Amino acid sequence: MKRNNILRRLPVFAVLIVAIISLTSCLSKEKNQLKQSVEQYASTLPQNVAPGVTILSVSYDTDDNKVILKCDIENESVAEATKVNSTMLKAAFVPYLKHAKAGNQFIINMINADASLDCQFWHNDQQATSFEVKAEEIK
Repeated sequence: MKRNNILRRLPVFAVLIVAIISLTSCLSKEKNQLKQSVEQYASTLPQNVAPGVTILSVSYDTDDNKVILKCDIENESVAEATKVNSTMLKAAFVPYLKHAKAGNQFIINMINADASLDCQFWHNDQQATSFEVKAEEIK
């Protein structure tokens, strides 16, 4: 009797296994696309993005599913202001990302991979501040 129960449930287990494999392969595909986007973007750096602000590097930590963006702030008073106002800096940055995603494959790939963005701001080789933006914050 037990054998018949197992045989009847076998199709359900097979469907669950296929679904799990499909989800895993889709996620891997999205992460691979993000990794390629990060590598492509990294090849364009360093980049001045505002007066006194330069993007130095971008990398992708696949274990934590996190894109790490490292920026340099040249002006000491701006660096000090970012230390105090990291919450305000993030509040200004998130709407920019939401707006920019429409034409930016890098941001779209980040959202599709459900990756977070760790924004780090440095001044004179010391971290001034950082904040993290989750993918759901910019969807």
